[in-house]
Amino acid sequence: MLYREKEVNILIIGNGMDISLGYLTKYADFLHFCKEFEKNFNLTIDAMEDNSILQRYSNFTIKKHDKNGNERIITNVFDKIIKKYHIMYIKKITKKFQCCVNNNWWIEYFQDRYSRNLIADENWIDIENEVRIVIDKLESKSDLRPVFGNISYNGKEIYTNLINILKSIDDSAQPTFSVDSYEQIKNVFVKKLRDDYDKFIAALGIYLNFFAFGIEAKTANIKQLQELSKKIRYILCFNYKDNYLSNYTEAEYVTDCMVHGSLNFNPDTEMSALISHNDMVVGFQDTKDNTKDLTFEYYRKYFQRIVNGTGNEYLAWFKDAETAGKKINVYVFGHSLDSTDKEILNPLFFFKDVHFTIYYYVGNSGENTDLEQKVTNLIKILGKENLIKFTSGENPVIRFEKQIEKRNNNVDFWLE
Repeated sequence: MLYREKEVNILIIGNGMDISLGYLTKYADFLHFCKEFEKNFNLTIDAMEDNSILQRYSNFTIKKHDKNGNERIITNVFDKIIKKYHIMYIKKITKKFQCCVNNNWWIEYFQDRYSRNLIADENWIDIENEVRIVIDKLESKSDLRPVFGNISYNGKEIYTNLINILKSIDDSAQPTFSVDSYEQIKNVFVKKLRDDYDKFIAALGIYLNFFAFGIEAKTANIKQLQELSKKIRYILCFNYKDNYLSNYTEAEYVTDCMVHGSLNFNPDTEMSALISHNDMVVGFQDTKDNTKDLTFEYYRKYFQRIVNGTGNEYLAWFKDAETAGKKINVYVFGHSLDSTDKEILNPLFFFKDVHFTIYYYVGNSGENTDLEQKVTNLIKILGKENLIKFTSGENPVIRFEKQIEKRNNNVDFWLE
């Protein structure tokens, strides 16, 4: 549906939006929470007294950096969240989360890589890249029998973890068991890998829905966001919750598209249904035309978008505006423009009379790292020639604008 304005204003938001509101939505926040959970909840929930459960959450800490880059350990962050809910509700959430993270191959793998500083940064695109590394390694072997040669298998379960399997991926040992046994073990392995991945996504959903977004938002005093609040009509959201819509929007009619799915968590839902009804997209972008072996195709974003039926109505916004001869203003805030979202972003730059304003932040020392990274990512999305063309002339398709913000020295959370 198009409104009577001569222009159509669309906002694209990524995780930087949630971070600007003080939410703990970096993947490092999630992994740290998982580590704190493992440390404090080393028993089954049913074996714990109610007060013990509440106290264990009070023991949780988080790590944050102040405006000078100094790390601080903050305690009692989740006390207010826990106190809002009945103990039975908290128990259900805790049991679901424990079920998702216990002995989870993927979470163990991410934590191991992060603890050894092997993950490039703290953005979700870096976790997606880690998934790509794992799947690339597995797909590089047409025969995984040498990898499974030393795995303990009791006919139902295999006793190892993803870290050990990846360490042995280049092992040149000869297969030690029959083709039939290999296929049986491979099927168990593929199922365990997929089950734990689904649980990882479910755990992320529980964390975001109940804990990360349970913290009171600290509205970022960013001039451009406040100015846009009265004229934005469409929001293309790459997050799992549209926090711009609930914290900024003043326009009468606003439509959003949750292109990576949305949080849909009910603690009363059975675990199997919680996973099967979860439409969150967490995967990696791949341009390979790999049709020979589709065993691990599930981990690619395009596959999950199709299976989960996440929204693509954003294309109609652009097409309808173009057909109506309207100018299309696109504002990008808090999105890295990484090539993992190339399939979605690339076509948007080629509509008629479209104009992108891409906001970037300047670091505390005045560095333009964010701007440089966005330009680098756009080269990957558009190609060098197109980017030069789109940023040239008196009325360019793309222009970059520095975020104008005021910071309160007493605020705990900083725009990163």
